[in-house]
Amino acid sequence: MGNYNSQKEQTTEEFKVNKDSIIAFIVFILIGIIIFYSYNKKRNLEKEGIETKGKIIGLKKRRGKKYFEYVFFVKGKKYKGQVLAKKFNCKNKRRDCKGETFFVIYSPKDPSNNRIDDKYLSLE
Repeated sequence: MGNYNSQKEQTTEEFKVNKDSIIAFIVFILIGIIIFYSYNKKRNLEKEGIETKGKIIGLKKRRGKKYFEYVFFVKGKKYKGQVLAKKFNCKNKRRDCKGETFFVIYSPKDPSNNRIDDKYLSLE
């Protein structure tokens, strides 16, 4: 009987180790997918991005950081984006930059994949 319990405990321990290994592997794969997806979106903008004018419409605070929201139009449809406020160089030197226009680069396949042209961003 003692031998049976010791084998049962060993099997339970092996299962815990295997379960932890499986969870770690799944997390690793998910992180890889997220990194690949982000890289692919950025690469798509670099290769196929189209430039259009955008406009700052407001300032929002989220998770302790300030973001400028901007809008732009593609084929009459309105799209939004945001940029970290401390990285955006306002031309008018106001804190909110509201109303400023600048260039946005967007993906023709998915305009919700967009970013502000780098020339408007600081290196910080």
